[in-house]
Amino acid sequence: MISFKTQDEQHSSKTTTCISARSGLERLGEPVPLRHLTRMPPTKPWSSADLDAAIARVTPDVLVLLADGVSRSEAAIIAALADRHAKDEVKLTVMRLDVVGRLDLQDGRYTLPAAEAGQQG
Repeated sequence: MISFKTQDEQHSSKTTTCISARSGLERLGEPVPLRHLTRMPPTKPWSSADLDAAIARVTPDVLVLLADGVSRSEAAIIAALADRHAKDEVKLTVMRLDVVGRLDLQDGRYTLPAAEAGQQG
């Protein structure tokens, strides 16, 4: 059984008792730092409509950015669009465009396919 301490006790010792040895680092019954018992923050739930709308908003900006023919990494694309779109939306859009064949990935850098690059110019 995990023994929880009051807020005052937590500030003084910052440990609790371990009930299982899942990680293999602690032994049953030994104190474990509370930081190992925290949960991940909840993530934003995406519905299909939300995802499609985000991709529809970001796609034109990604395609215009890559229309100059310069290959860019995903991080560079995200940084270039950071003032206009959320990071997760840009990442999802780049992923979708790569999967459907609207972007080419070579050596970790994205470019427009040759056929699409000709249409953009």
